[in-house]
Amino acid sequence: MGEGKRDGKEARRPGSGWTGLGYAGMNQIGNMVSDVCSERERVGNEVLTIAEVTIDIMCTLYI
Repeated sequence: MGEGKRDGKEARRPGSGWTGLGYAGMNQIGNMVSDVCSERERVGNEVLTIAEVTIDIMCTLYI
């Protein structure tokens, strides 16, 4: 019975943490990503680093 309670608590904890991150964090991350995306368009750099490829993927997901 004790283990059942513990499992329930562990299952609930990531959900509430993700919800908090979802509302506050995702807005902030979304704004940051869109800023970086518009910055990349302005620069128009042809050389892609791993970070820039990751940013391109994030841009595709967020826009």
